[in-house]
Amino acid sequence: MINCGAIPPLRNRLDDIPKLIDYFILKKSPEMKRIDIAKVASGVMDRLRSYRWPGNIRELENAVERSLILSEGKPLTFDDIKFKGTPPSEPSIEPLEFEEMNYDKMLFNFYQKALDLTEGRVEGKGGAADLLGVNPRTLRHRMRRISVPFGRSAE
Repeated sequence: MINCGAIPPLRNRLDDIPKLIDYFILKKSPEMKRIDIAKVASGVMDRLRSYRWPGNIRELENAVERSLILSEGKPLTFDDIKFKGTPPSEPSIEPLEFEEMNYDKMLFNFYQKALDLTEGRVEGKGGAADLLGVNPRTLRHRMRRISVPFGRSAE
């Protein structure tokens, strides 16, 4: 039996990223019936190398496919990936003034502030769940538990 060893994660093989992107573009373009071969926008490759790639090669393949779909014939920008070092597009939450309160009251104020910043949106890009980095279903459950009004109940 041949022991080839473990393949290192993509974040440790940054030089492979351009080759893999080219491969996935060539693989996905015919599947999408694209005549032209897409190019990566200038400056994007350095940003792609700075990303940690927790999903490894499958995540890279999915990112290429999404970018091909969204590109509409333009160079690929991979805008849907949150790169480290880029400023967040969402507004930051200012610290609440501290007053003596219990934990649920503090969470209530925290979730209410997130809903205020997102104009009441819980899910989707720019929603409170996106802003807080939690699953929308989890956020709804937590807000129901401490009676934070949202959605139709907030109206």
